[in-house]
This record gives sequence, C-alpha cells and structure tokens, in this order.
Amino acid sequence: MREGWAKKQIKEVSTVVTGTTPSSKDVGNWGGSVPFLTPSDMGAHDYAVITSRSLSKESAERMRNRIISSEATAVVCIGATIGKVARVTKPTLTNQQINTIVPTAGKLDPKFSYYVLGSLSEHLFQIASGSATPLLNKSRFENVELILPPFYEQQQIGKVLGSFDDLIQLNKGIMSQIEQTLASLFSALEFDTAGPKPISLSDLIEVNPKRANPGGIVSFIDMASLPTDSARVGKVTLRESGSGSKFMNGDTIMARITPCLENGKTAFVDVLQDDEIAFGSTEFIVLRSRDHIPACWTYFLARSERFREYAVRHMSGTSGRQRCSAEDIQNYQISSPSIEKLETFSRHAALFSVIKELDEECQNIIKTRDELLPLLLSGEITVKDVVA
Repeated sequence: MREGWAKKQIKEVSTVVTGTTPSSKDVGNWGGSVPFLTPSDMGAHDYAVITSRSLSKESAERMRNRIISSEATAVVCIGATIGKVARVTKPTLTNQQINTIVPTAGKLDPKFSYYVLGSLSEHLFQIASGSATPLLNKSRFENVELILPPFYEQQQIGKVLGSFDDLIQLNKGIMSQIEQTLASLFSALEFDTAGPKPISLSDLIEVNPKRANPGGIVSFIDMASLPTDSARVGKVTLRESGSGSKFMNGDTIMARITPCLENGKTAFVDVLQDDEIAFGSTEFIVLRSRDHIPACWTYFLARSERFREYAVRHMSGTSGRQRCSAEDIQNYQISSPSIEKLETFSRHAALFSVIKELDEECQNIIKTRDELLPLLLSGEITVKDVVA
C-alpha cells in the first residue's frame, strides 16, 4: 500500500441506505419523476443508469427517509447479481435488494467510490452467505474494507476515470439521437402502411435467407446480445459452427419468441468481417433487404410499431414458448415504397454508419479506461502519470 493510503470500512467513510419497495397494488405510488432503481435496471457497471419505473410525488414524500438525495453508488446485495453497481446522481429510491453508499464529505469521493466498489464486485459475491439466494446483509456490507488514497487523490482519480465515462455517455447520446432521427424519417415517409394495393414483405426483404454452414470456429451472437432499444449488437463470441440462424453484415436479426419479441430484441448486424457468415440463436428471424432497398431500411421496419404489433399478434404455441413464424413475416402486407421515398431515406441513411463509428470509439475508450482503472485504484500509477 502506498504511503498515505489507508484501509477503511465502508461505514467509516459513508452512510449505507437499504432501499424498499412501495406497494405495487397502489397505482398512486407510481408514475412520477423520482426514479425507482432495481437490479434489473442495472448492468454490471452503470455510470448513467435509466430506470424502468418511477415514483409519484406522494409516494416519494412517504419514502423520503429512504430516498438517496446526493451523488452515491448503489450496489446489489441479494441474489445472483450481487456486486452490480450503478452511479446515482439524482434523488432516487432503490428496492430492498440494493444497498447504497452515500459518501461522507471529505472522506470518500462519490466518483471514486463508484469505481472502487465496481472493482470489488467479485469479492462482494464471494463473501455473501447462502447458496439458493446469496445475501450480503447490511452489517457485513458496511464492514467491507476499501483501500483509499487521501481524499484529494480520490477526487483526481474519480475525475480522470469519469472523463472516460463522460465521453462514452456523450457518444451514446449522439448515437441515440441519430437513430431517433432516422426512425422519425422512416415514420414520416409512411413506409410501414398498407395502401389499397399492398404487397408481401417478401417482395422487399429476404426472410431467413439460405446460407451455407460456415464450419469451424465462427462468430456467434446470442439472444442476450440483442438490444431492446438500439441497433448495436452487444457481444460477439466464438463457437464451433452449429445449427441456428445464419447472418452477415447488413442483415437485421429479431427475436421471434416470447418475451424477447415483445421486449423488442432486434439488432442491425455490422460487427462481422466482410462476407463473413456468423450464426446465432435458433430463436432469431433474419431479415435482409433486397437489392433496391437500403440495408438499414429493414432495421427500422423491424422497429416500427405496426410491424411489431403484427409479429406479436401472430405468435403461436404453448404458453411461455410462443413464437412468430418466418412465414408470417414473409406474408406481412405493406405498401410498395416509391423510388422517390427510398431515395430520400437513402440520402439520410448515411448517418447510420456514424453509429458504428461512435460505438467503436466507445469500445476503445472502455479498453483504455479498464486498463488504467486497476493501476490507479492500486496506486501503481498516479494521475500525474496518466496526464503527463
């Protein structure tokens, strides 16, 4: 340990607040402006978390003693995802599975606490008790030791690491805005309508195009890697080629099974090598634009409200395992898009490639941040070494 650094228990440098859940039966508790954070809202490490639910003003007032009102770090302490962390930056209530560290001024820097707690995720899971449902209770959590530099160094480290995440959030915001702009254009051009003489979607798009099995070790995309609200594939792994959907760059892949279809799991494939054939879940439907249709046009169709409602309505099968068939997608009725409208969309669709560029920049930033993080948190290097 470097000179001036010290071991401190969490309770010595912060206040720990355990969350609670208002009654779901009382609809008056929900729908306001105060975020309600649960483990399902959180990734492994969330610098800017978005919650799926929020509290009403009245409910927030009743829960005021449990609401986190200053910058803090939320940590999952129950269940299989113990160790997940999220940065809290505005008044928020968490559920009872989460303990939140509210730093004591002058003792623990809020940003530094987010990074140091994120580095302890595996340790927190290991010290939890219980096998069926792991639990890290509040008292044990409060006694966890943190290795801390002097406060001013904490601030410097938090600022440097935070600058990487700030840039990532900026890029993500631009990516989201581009996608929203193109989705609005797609809607404004009224592509997804069925006029007096509709055609089958198969006239515009190949559904599950036939592709040879690539053989050997190839790229694989699983259901977890499909986003619910954006175009980018989350993760690509390598596996022995097998049965499943086959796709290439320029394809759109969408989930066909409940609840993934209803949740909007859809992605545009642009993460592979040129002419590479990858494979994925058997529960994907693969869509590929025909020659006269822009590749990303198909992605925005797969995200459009009318198309998705059709796909959900045409699910069949036993409860919990319902699927939409490729045949039903082929038979979807849609107006034939005019050349003029397709040209208008194509002129703007060039923006779509910017999303990939920004995402690749984000991956490089993440790599640099993750290389520096353990070195800064251990004191092996200093902020001066980074900015020199």
